[in-house]
Amino acid sequence: MYQLQADEIGWGLARKLAAKAKEGVQVRLLVDFYGSGVKKGAEIQKLLAFLRESGAEALTNDSARWTGSRDHRKVMVIDGELGFAGGMNIGGHYQVDWHDQQSRITGPAVARLQDSFLEQWAESGGGLRDRAEFYPALKEIPDGIEARVVYHAGNEDRNIKAMYLRAFHTAQKSISAAAPYFADPDIVDALSAAAARGVKVRLVFPALNNKAIAMKSSRSFYPQLLAAGAEIYEYQGRMAHQKVVTIDGVWSSFGSSNLDSRSLKNNHELNVAALDARLAEYIGTALFGADIPQSARITHYKPTLTDRLAGRLYPWL
Repeated sequence: MYQLQADEIGWGLARKLAAKAKEGVQVRLLVDFYGSGVKKGAEIQKLLAFLRESGAEALTNDSARWTGSRDHRKVMVIDGELGFAGGMNIGGHYQVDWHDQQSRITGPAVARLQDSFLEQWAESGGGLRDRAEFYPALKEIPDGIEARVVYHAGNEDRNIKAMYLRAFHTAQKSISAAAPYFADPDIVDALSAAAARGVKVRLVFPALNNKAIAMKSSRSFYPQLLAAGAEIYEYQGRMAHQKVVTIDGVWSSFGSSNLDSRSLKNNHELNVAALDARLAEYIGTALFGADIPQSARITHYKPTLTDRLAGRLYPWL
């Protein structure tokens, strides 16, 4: 988990994990050192110590201190058979105050979520007794969805960015994308090119972003996108933090990666890509169909000087 908040919700999870550890369940919790504020956060330190005292293993991924690569993935795997992935951290922001998304996954794709966790666990100094026990036989789900887990290591590869660019460049009919942080020039160019060739491009961003520089940076690209024919919406409700894309009514992606350079270059990230019209339709209805009516459409925008500065600086911060 990138951010575990040591509030009522975070402690509620900790107590449940501690109870399971006392029952003999192997419990492993990995949080990002930077994202969870471990250095100065007395309460999160107390929470992690509580888990360790209860028999759980609790580690922090410190790679951001040395490489700048924050562990931004949000992954949970239970018994090697059930997985969760998406944009949601643990705490009051995410379960109460913000607008977010997390998905429940079963079937063979869960093994790839396990791969992601175990790689980060090992990188953070965690040990394992018998690796085989983490990989039970997983049967395909009858009438299930074709899915791939795509993840990348920060400052080492660009797997998720390559996935997005190929998807945007090959889109034929429609692209719907929701992201809170949007500041990668290559992504902007790919979406603009899609809109210019007649693809219906709909982009949903938060109207009130928790990171002011991210909001200003996103807005600096509005003129280019609008000129190409893209539709831009700013969600008026809670801070919209989900990272979801659908293309042509058949392809979908959801996970931890934003559409900014920090996610696509620096962070450790994970997304699930799926090829299934039913899922794309569900996301189109449950997310975009619900959010766009609660959003203000931006048809004209003149960036301020600070918008333009943020647009140039944010991709490099």
